[in-house]
Amino acid sequence: MADINAILKYQELDMQVLKAEAEVEKSAERRAAVASQAALMQTKEQAAAVEKQAEELIKFFEKTLAFYNENVKKIDELQKKFEQEPEGEEYENYKSMLKKLMDSFGKLEQTLSGYDKSIKEALAKFAAAKAAAKEAMGKFAESRKVYDALRQEKQPQIDELKAKMANLQKQIDKDLLAKYGVLRRDKTLPPVVALMDKSCGGCRMEMSMATVSELKQKGAIECDNCHRIIYTK
Repeated sequence: MADINAILKYQELDMQVLKAEAEVEKSAERRAAVASQAALMQTKEQAAAVEKQAEELIKFFEKTLAFYNENVKKIDELQKKFEQEPEGEEYENYKSMLKKLMDSFGKLEQTLSGYDKSIKEALAKFAAAKAAAKEAMGKFAESRKVYDALRQEKQPQIDELKAKMANLQKQIDKDLLAKYGVLRRDKTLPPVVALMDKSCGGCRMEMSMATVSELKQKGAIECDNCHRIIYTK
């Protein structure tokens, strides 16, 4: 029975630890910190998407510049040929080639006009994402500061309770303490419950007379249903 009294006191302290930790983890400060962190991550993702778009625009302009330089070179070559005053079919061929090149420049101009709009939009998005990221970072830092202050406020209380629990462990059977630990990790709370008439004080499953008799004889048994540790007062 000494083990039961010790583990009941151990459980009482443990439940106080859980309560203190929950007050921190479920606090408005914690929720604000999590929300601001999510907002910060979202703005970072938006900035990364805009940056990728900018990289694609740069690649396009590099190709466009190469195309422009190549066609300028062809026009220069054609101009030299026209200076030689070609006639007949040769003249018509040069004239047709020049027209194709000029048409290409016309299409290029239209394409560049469309991309000019894309660039302005990308720059506007990047500026907005940068401003949003700065704001989100500020809110996250502020929320995190308040949350950390709350956590530090509760930590001495939690440390004191855990120290008392550590001292009590010496008075508890190792197998019983290990079983308690399994139930705690599985969130089967509270792990240790009293017999309620003929039923488990946790899941309320009614036990047979033989099981109740065994419980009274041993002082504590495991519930066949929820696996809690049942004791009798």
